[in-house]
Amino acid sequence: LAKRTALLDSLERASSQQVTASDAILVAHFQRGLEYFRAKDYDNAIKYFAATRVRRSPVFDGAKRLFDLLNIRQQKLQQLSQMGAAPSDSARRIRAYTEFELGRAHDELGNRDSAAYWYQAATEHAPATDTIAAQFLYARARLEQSRQPRVADSLLQIIFDRYPFTEYGQHAKQLLGFTDYAVVDSAAELVSSGEHLRRARNYSLALAQLGKVITNYPTHRLAPRALYLMGWTWENDLANNDSALYYYALLVRRYPVSEYAKDVSRSVAFAVTKREGSPPPWWKEGHDTSAASPASQPNATPSPVPGVRVPSFQAQPSVNAAPPSPNAVPPPPGAVSPPPGTTPPPPDPMLAPHQQSPPPPDPSGEPRPKP
Repeated sequence: LAKRTALLDSLERASSQQVTASDAILVAHFQRGLEYFRAKDYDNAIKYFAATRVRRSPVFDGAKRLFDLLNIRQQKLQQLSQMGAAPSDSARRIRAYTEFELGRAHDELGNRDSAAYWYQAATEHAPATDTIAAQFLYARARLEQSRQPRVADSLLQIIFDRYPFTEYGQHAKQLLGFTDYAVVDSAAELVSSGEHLRRARNYSLALAQLGKVITNYPTHRLAPRALYLMGWTWENDLANNDSALYYYALLVRRYPVSEYAKDVSRSVAFAVTKREGSPPPWWKEGHDTSAASPASQPNATPSPVPGVRVPSFQAQPSVNAAPPSPNAVPPPPGAVSPPPGTTPPPPDPMLAPHQQSPPPPDPSGEPRPKP
């Protein structure tokens, strides 16, 4: 390197009196700039790339591109150094976008670690309610796609979950292979979306869509159906009777006159009676308690949802699961919580405070069922 530097210095001295630099000199400047660039000495590299741009030459385009990117890097670093604390959302937005542009410059320069650092900084500093963060997350996901595809998919999932109706949310949906059934907002569309996602075996999203009906449209005519399908998904697709019983019991308590509640009430009462030795209070209030005894449990009747059978709960409860509370409505201890992204139903005013939480994690430490 020392010999090459001495040779370049001699060429520069020989050409100092010339009005127009020769192509050889410009190429020499470019090569020296590349040496500094590879050594990450960007301050010296940009000087030689600037000198190479005096006129058109075989290295003009490459020198200009590297000069522009390094110049952006310098400008953004200078801007960030002059920024103080950013208490307001507008100031935070400006800082976040400056960091994003710095990350993008490093991305194009091939500095992936630096790019990932600045993309992450931009995401963290963006206002919580600003959808501009979707752009920052998307850039990071694209950066990680080749080297850490699982990280990239997780970032795309975050974009889709948080910003589904933005341009980047739509791109994330396509890259994840989701259909339009996953981007909906009305009760009918949410139920339809949940059914299609369940058939596609995307149970986490299916439960999330159905849970939104209970949270956002609790008085809608399809709310009982949504709870019914949530219980059925937990029982049959995820093989967790404890969580299924929680949602079926919630269905009976909230919508007792619905056709869905009528179909599962006997099975729920039977399951509770089998575990506790006596029917739940809501069954005692208006039913013949003998109908809930194991000996009198009839065969399942046709389900109001085509292709979905009425639950039987014939399987024995988990050995790690403690008995449910006396009212049989709260999630049984040991039940598996809904997958991440599932929206638990809002508190039921008919339930006691200790009965209003979604199923807690399994104390046995066993992994939760995954779609």
